[in-house]
Amino acid sequence: MIKLTLTGTSAYNNNSEFGGKYVSNGALDYKPDENTVIYASLSQIYATPFLDDLYFNNAHIQGNPNLRPETGYKGSLGVRYKLNPTSNINFNAFLENIDDPLGWRYENNKFHAVNFENQKKRGFQLEYNKIFSPKYDMSLAYTRTITHTDFADGNGNQTDVNAIAPSSYKLRFSYHDDTWHNNILLNAVSGRDTNYYSDSNYYILDANLNYKINDQWSTYLKLANITNVSYETIGSFLDGDCPAPGRTVLMGMEYTF
Repeated sequence: MIKLTLTGTSAYNNNSEFGGKYVSNGALDYKPDENTVIYASLSQIYATPFLDDLYFNNAHIQGNPNLRPETGYKGSLGVRYKLNPTSNINFNAFLENIDDPLGWRYENNKFHAVNFENQKKRGFQLEYNKIFSPKYDMSLAYTRTITHTDFADGNGNQTDVNAIAPSSYKLRFSYHDDTWHNNILLNAVSGRDTNYYSDSNYYILDANLNYKINDQWSTYLKLANITNVSYETIGSFLDGDCPAPGRTVLMGMEYTF
């Protein structure tokens, strides 16, 4: 039995605006016994600005063609433990360090795309998985993220009250057989600053239905935000300034060849 596994990859990112960049990552899995897996990962961060960040310009938003890519690293360390043949728990701690994080600064009645100095994220995730039968299973997860950002304003790294999801909760129920693969998901977030968001928490219900017609054809129905909850994915101290995604229904077919 192999107890230790090491993997590593490197990808080349070629961008017409920012040139080429190699991005590498590595992972380690160690299995001390049949029920326990200890794992770790470390990867580079390299994210270029979007075209809107660079060039968008209207009465409310000003892009910045001099933006720099985000660079940095993220790492995690965790353990998966099998409680019994049908359930397991997974705990991992993570950290992320980003130089030149992309953001928006509000000045002169306009949002300006900028690079902040630095951003650090750290936190943990606790997940429980349960198999009820060959067709039914569920998972429950809680994630806590603490964000500190240096906004290049002379105050150094400070708690980022504009954090999107300080505490998040995910509950998933799934059904699957030879032709169906369906799940219902409840996503919740709490702890958001009401100076930047219309509410400190929200609850979103999603569903995905997938039906395999034959070996080549399949069809799907995706329902996002079924209850049409109003919530922002970007914070702003101007209430209602950022649009909230509404209920979304996607239907389609896929062909595999």
